[in-house]
Amino acid sequence: MITIRANTIEGSVTDTAPLWFGTNVGDAEKKICFQQIFEVAPVAMLICNLAGGCIWANSAFYELVGYAFSDNLALYSRDFVHPDDLETELQFIQALQKRSSPQRVNKVRYIRGDGRVIDVEQHATVLQDSNSGYIIMQVIDTTKQKQLETDMRFMAFHDALTGLGNRLQFQEKLAFALQQAEQEHTGMGIVFLDLDRFKLINDTIGHQAGDQALREIGRRLAGCVRKSDTVARVGGDEFIVLLPTISNRADARRIAEKMIIAIEKPLCLADCQFSLQASFGVAVFPDDGQDADSLIAAADLAMYRCKGR
Repeated sequence: MITIRANTIEGSVTDTAPLWFGTNVGDAEKKICFQQIFEVAPVAMLICNLAGGCIWANSAFYELVGYAFSDNLALYSRDFVHPDDLETELQFIQALQKRSSPQRVNKVRYIRGDGRVIDVEQHATVLQDSNSGYIIMQVIDTTKQKQLETDMRFMAFHDALTGLGNRLQFQEKLAFALQQAEQEHTGMGIVFLDLDRFKLINDTIGHQAGDQALREIGRRLAGCVRKSDTVARVGGDEFIVLLPTISNRADARRIAEKMIIAIEKPLCLADCQFSLQASFGVAVFPDDGQDADSLIAAADLAMYRCKGR
């Protein structure tokens, strides 16, 4: 039994008369009140039977799925679910049928009436009456939130200038490649590259041209490696390349020399032609190091020896 009271104070008199005393409200009034709240709710809502068949959907739900409220669709909750997520939706409904938990949350994709795919989060509760059970579900569009999370992860693991991986991505992939090499008793290697006299471009024709050169060099390096390899920019003019599953040092050197040839092709910057050169160092697992730090240090040292020649 629910009592809602309003407290008003006039002088020394306090009025606590009930505004709504549950048993005094007729079923018709309750139904009208519920209908109005359900319809004007800003969150997409639907009421389903335990099979997932929709009994009632509010206007916010129709708006979410891209249909007019007047369409009065006969639907199941799964009708808008992306084909790849149907199994997830089925398991969600089955868990609700078993009443293993009073409330459940499910994440799937919907296909709207206009064909656009959106990410949604379904919050469902099972309501039981004397005859049957019902599912009341809120559906929240999480597309923007998920895209924001994707964008933030991309920014965290990529170099903003070139779009290549950054140091954080390289370290993560290197750790995985080392673990795989140890388990499978295979080789792997890294190549450290440093552009020679790159500062000359910045000093003579400006940093904008220097940025253009770095983007082009990054594109060329990415075109020299296998799909399984990773090219990362880890400093101003420094790049590092992860080569998983290579068998020996000679294979790593061949890939490095291919990248050097690509770097040395002329660059057109600010109506001028430049030819860059680069120094590189190679380190392979397990000969030059058995952990990430020792491998990077070995490749870095080999690169500086190359630069000093």
